[in-house]
Order: sequence, then C-alpha cells, then structure tokens
Amino acid sequence: MFAAKRPVGPRYQWLFDHFEDTLGRSFSRRTRRGKAAISSGALSHDDREQLRRRLARGTFVSEHTHPSRKDYLPALLADRLDASRHVEILGGLLELKGRRVLEVRSRLGSIPAALQRLYGTDVSVMSIFEGQRFLINELYGISASSIDFDRFQAPAGGPWDLIVCNHMLTHAVRPRDMLATLRAHLTPGGFVYFYNEPDDAEILVDGKSMFNTLNAFHLQTFDSDALVRAVTANGFSPIFVTHHAGTIMCVAQATDVSETWPRISQTDLETRRTSYLHARDKAILMLPERERWRVGDEWPLVINRTIETGDTELSPGGKFRIRRAD
Repeated sequence: MFAAKRPVGPRYQWLFDHFEDTLGRSFSRRTRRGKAAISSGALSHDDREQLRRRLARGTFVSEHTHPSRKDYLPALLADRLDASRHVEILGGLLELKGRRVLEVRSRLGSIPAALQRLYGTDVSVMSIFEGQRFLINELYGISASSIDFDRFQAPAGGPWDLIVCNHMLTHAVRPRDMLATLRAHLTPGGFVYFYNEPDDAEILVDGKSMFNTLNAFHLQTFDSDALVRAVTANGFSPIFVTHHAGTIMCVAQATDVSETWPRISQTDLETRRTSYLHARDKAILMLPERERWRVGDEWPLVINRTIETGDTELSPGGKFRIRRAD
C-alpha cells in the first residue's frame, strides 16, 4: 500500500521542518537535549556544550556507580547494542575487509563505526538531524551529510561496496528513484542492506490503527514478499531476508534490471486489498469521538461492513466493540 497523494517539494519540506508537530510529539528545549537522536531542532552553542559534557562519560557508563541520566547519554549504549544485530548479519554474509560502506539515515553511527573497527572499512554516513550529525562526528570522527527524502541523492565519495539503509523504503517519497540512485552508486556486484522496515502485519494482523501507524512520513507499507518484488524489479537480487521485532531486514546484491521479477497473483492481490480495507475500517472505529467528524459520511457504512465481516460486535444497547485478533 502506498500514498497516492505525496507530500513533495515545499509541502514535504514544511512537514519536515515541523517534524515533531507532524508526528504529534512535543519536546521542550530541556527534553530535546536528551533526545538529540530524534529531535529535528537546530543545536545552539549551549546545546553543543551540554552534549559534549554528557559525551565525556563515554558509551559504557556502568549502573553500579548510580550515574544520573542527566550526566551521560544512555542512547549511545542502546544504539551500540541495537547495531550489533546488523553487524552480525553483515559480517556473517559479506566479505567486508577493507570495503567502502555508506549508511543512509544512520541514527548514531554505531553500524559504520563497528564495521570500521572490526573490518577496516572506509565509511561514510548520512543522517537526518543536526544533533545526530554532531554526535556521530564527536563520537567517531565521522562527518555525516544530510538526507533529502524528496529528491534523494548520494553524497560524494562513492561508489560503495555496501550501502546500509535504515527505515528508508517506508519513507522514500520517490522509491523507484531512490532505488535507482542506490544502485548507481554501488560498485559492480555491490550490496544494499535494508533494515528497520515495518511489516504491514502490524496493521493487518496485530490490530494496530492504520492511521496511527502510517504517519505523514510513512509513504508505503509492505510485507517481505512485496519488499522482495520491489527490490528485484529495480535491479537487486535478494540473498537474505528475515524478520526481527516485527521489522524486515533484507540484504540484496546489485544485478541487471530484470523483466521477470516475481509478480503478485491476482488472487493474492485481491486478498491484500480486502485486508487493507478491513484494517482501514477498524482504524476508523478506533478514532476518538472528537475526530469522527472527519469520516462522518462513512461512519454508518463502516459499522455495517465490520458487523458483516465479524470485525465488530454490536451490543443490545447499540454500542460496538472491535474484535481483536486471537
């Protein structure tokens, strides 16, 4: 499933410039200092000095000393631990010694830093926010460039033997162009690794609200089969696909663009369309009362449809209850 009307150009830039508001987050300046990895705000001189002070404690701050969370950055260790799974996959599948690696949308640089430390890779990094770029440079001495999601471009320094992409397929405004750019900046036979790509089972099976899950920056959603079709149709051959914590990881190799990529059957297509319709109906019923005016014309139709499908139960008093998946 994908967004038919996409926020491009000035509209996308406005959403990005108001990132926290767009996602329904609200950070005070004090709170933002502790959330530099996910905050879009520019850093002041005081912000930088505050972060440098906390960085001075390093990554491995032991709990037995009872440190105050205001005096170090717990996100550093959390990111290192999270990166370890990806380093294991890449190191177990690919020959990385001395290779050139780019990570796109690096959170805090832990993956490229680990590959540099373990395999002597030549690394480049792209990150979204100024705070991330500052921390990556201070931590590892790696200069990170910014990302244009609307018109994705690779930074100078390529081509690369491996491009690591964090949560990019879900966010790409122009996914075909992004995949073409990645492929064009790989060495012949180079690899791409997509990770942290949400599986649409979270809305089709787990019962999460489609409206809450697919925020303004999540422009497409898919399962692993759809991801394989997408990358294969755009010149990549998947060599390893797996799930972890509800997200999809995929290692693929650059190949010739094929006319014979696996297409979805008409039966499966109709099944998935029906599943998305059911998920949307449930998301409408999950809306708080103050927001139901947005779907006022559809409301009675959705109630009747979900009763017919068994997704909703109606009590004798006229109240409905959404049936959750077993």
